[in-house]
Formats: sequence, C-alpha cells, structure tokens
Amino acid sequence: MASYENVKFTKGSNVLFIDTIRVVENYTNAVKVIKKPTTEDAPESPMLINLNKMEDRFTITGHLSYGKMDVTDTWTSAKDKKEGFKGMMNQGSTVTMTYEGSSFSLAIDKFQITDNANDNQDMVEGEVVYDVTVSGVVGEDVI
Repeated sequence: MASYENVKFTKGSNVLFIDTIRVVENYTNAVKVIKKPTTEDAPESPMLINLNKMEDRFTITGHLSYGKMDVTDTWTSAKDKKEGFKGMMNQGSTVTMTYEGSSFSLAIDKFQITDNANDNQDMVEGEVVYDVTVSGVVGEDVI
C-alpha cells in the first residue's frame, strides 16, 4: 500500500516536500445560465451554455518542518524551505507537483505561511515550524 502523506514540489533542481494535513481538489467549469423572463405563474427552465472552460485547482494545507523528508529534499531548515519555495514561485512559471503518484504542472497563486510563535528554534528534527497553505491551478505555461 502506497503512502501519500507528502506533496512534492519540483522546479529545476530544487525539491520541496510539504507534510500534508489536507489536499483539496476543485474541478470547476464556467457554465453560463440564461434565465428566460415569463409572465406565467411558473418560471421557465433556464438555458445553459457550457463553455467547457475547466479549471483544476489544488489547495494543499500542511507543514514545513526542520529536516529532510527525502534524500532529494533541497533544504533542511524550515526557514530555508519557506524562502526556497518563495524563490520557486518567483520564477514566474509553473512548478511540478507530485501527488498520489501523479505529476501536475501547477501555477501557484497563493502561498500562505503561518508562524505559530513559540520558544523553540528551527533546529529540532521533525519539529513543525510553519503551517502553510498552497493553492494553484493545473495548466501549461504560455511561451
């Protein structure tokens, strides 16, 4: 049985794992609804235009903690992971997200970092330092 507790992000030679709490996938379609006016007692059924403009969006909630989750992990400290992931996003193109054994080209539009203050330092193996939320849309870069 495979374990899918971590989501992997790759950009060039940089690799980052997020220890996930929750992964939400929203698959939405831009449907236009045209409501027909009527003077009758009952409303008319609306007409629909299915534009087939699908959006596949992932929202990942998890942790950045001290230590490498895998030998391919680029950074060790949670602070370096946070700054490294910002750098991956700042390159202005998609990153590769690996989840449940599948790879997705993801344009990240939100990276929320929550630092739950405490007296610990970012040096204890496995210690959760940042709670993070990453949200992005699956797609291809326009060249």
